[in-house]
Amino acid sequence: MIKSNLISITRSIVAVFLLAVPTCLVAQNYQPKSYYTFEGSSPMKDSMGNFNLDPNYYQSSYQILTNTSGGVGKYMKLDSSSTIIRGGVLAIDSAITFEFIFKPGMNFGTTVFAKRMDGALELRMTYPAINFMTEVKAANGSPIYDDFEIDLNGIGRASYSYYVDDNWHHIVFKYNAKAGIKEVWVDGQLPAGFSKTIAGGSFSQSGNRDYMLNSQSDYYKLQGAIDEIAVYHNSLGGNSIYAHYLNFMAGKHYSFANPTVVAPSPSPVTAGININDFAPGHPSPSLTPIEQLKNFPTPRYKPGHTLFPNNPFVGYYYLSGYQTYETVYSKAVANSVTLQTDFAKNFNYTIMAAENTGAYSDYSNSTTFSHAWINLANSYPQYKVSALSYWPQLRPTDAGYKSNSPYATCGCLPDKYYLKNSSGQYLNPNGGTGSTKYLSPAGAPDSLVKDGLTQKFYMQQLLAKLSRPIDYILDNGEVVPFLYYTNVMQSDPSVVSDKNSSGLDWFTYEGRRAATKINAYRDQFMGLSGLSNTKFAYYQLDGQPTWNLKWSEVRTVNTAMNGSHYATGDIYMRWPSNWRYWSGAWKG
Repeated sequence: MIKSNLISITRSIVAVFLLAVPTCLVAQNYQPKSYYTFEGSSPMKDSMGNFNLDPNYYQSSYQILTNTSGGVGKYMKLDSSSTIIRGGVLAIDSAITFEFIFKPGMNFGTTVFAKRMDGALELRMTYPAINFMTEVKAANGSPIYDDFEIDLNGIGRASYSYYVDDNWHHIVFKYNAKAGIKEVWVDGQLPAGFSKTIAGGSFSQSGNRDYMLNSQSDYYKLQGAIDEIAVYHNSLGGNSIYAHYLNFMAGKHYSFANPTVVAPSPSPVTAGININDFAPGHPSPSLTPIEQLKNFPTPRYKPGHTLFPNNPFVGYYYLSGYQTYETVYSKAVANSVTLQTDFAKNFNYTIMAAENTGAYSDYSNSTTFSHAWINLANSYPQYKVSALSYWPQLRPTDAGYKSNSPYATCGCLPDKYYLKNSSGQYLNPNGGTGSTKYLSPAGAPDSLVKDGLTQKFYMQQLLAKLSRPIDYILDNGEVVPFLYYTNVMQSDPSVVSDKNSSGLDWFTYEGRRAATKINAYRDQFMGLSGLSNTKFAYYQLDGQPTWNLKWSEVRTVNTAMNGSHYATGDIYMRWPSNWRYWSGAWKG
């Protein structure tokens, strides 16, 4: 009896002692509910034995590949043919942590990494932001919705360019719903601005609580690689997150033992601007473009170089001060001549004889930009000369035809030339209906001959003023509608019939029909004697598969140079934010 009591007393003392030990000194394992490493013969297996990823539920394609540099062992690659992958029931109450590594692919864009089907949780990367979207219920049952958007307008981890550098990155979405604390950790750090506190609540315990990886919407699909996915039903500590980042950097799977490292202070995500990136006097420039140009170092070209010249696709009017810094029109014209001369002599540019061939009425007016540029081109036969033509801005009435706008966009052709659904409603490129008419891929190219003949008329007026041939023509036809979503074309019975008779897939069919139409326009004027050696290029044709036509079908629209057909890529900056957010051209 005495021995039994001593044992009982001893156990009680030990229990009290353990309760008194600080939590940080007690060995713990931070186990996830599910963990996917994509290793072994069953790559979709949950290492925790909870729920295997199921790509077959929604018939998603995927690839399991092996890392050759960076990353951890094997990984899953998704592309445009992939769709949502089921991840089981996400039965969470008051907290969630979603951890993984990812590597953006070639067409990475707006991406849904994961979401719970009832909308309680959605993890996105948009352009240019990270979105951590949640919906929980307050104690009184009212919904608490929050879209935590992290604007990637800084440096380092707060810059969009940080993520699309062709390397793997470790990211953790962490949410303590009860406390209302949201955090996004990137590569072992919690940067400034990557955390937020909202009202506390709890996750719904009813409805569709399945969670999915990826998206079935083309616009939101993950196009890239993902690996080391760990899902926790708690709020993972920062030291554990940092330890897992170190695991990943060492090419190892996560260790879930009590971490022995401490998360570092985050790196800066803001910095001062480099004043050399801006005009002198920024934000109120003190030098005109001409004064700035005079201070630029002159490029050095190897004598006898064979580089193609640069073709200006800029508004010399505005660079010269017209409607901006120069109030006297004649001075702006003189400034434009100075700019063009310097660009041609020192920067390997062509002389632009016409910024828009449709402005032919200015050719004989000695006060205009057009007249000055034609004289400049005639004065420097040693430099190449170029002209810009604008299909969307044609006025066929100038050449004696009826339409005052291009036949490609006038809506004045017979109905057989337009895209329509089976009910006879006019379709737009996005699939909507309305009164605006868009050219059908199945429409005959003869509808555009008058547009080409109008351009021929403009070219004849220009050639009559030039004492030399034109070397380059760049036609800006980007808003002429030739690109449609496949489902839109499938809604037009005549297009379906034409496509089926061609034996081509939709992407190839669309590109081939567009090339036929562009050539029908181009061929009406490129046969002029003054254009016999002229290189023609149509903006924009390139290999970008989302926004542009199929390159293999349209490449021959552009005149071959040195035996090759060169792309006319998207160089349209459009908004200052395109520079600020590292996207470059309009469509990134």
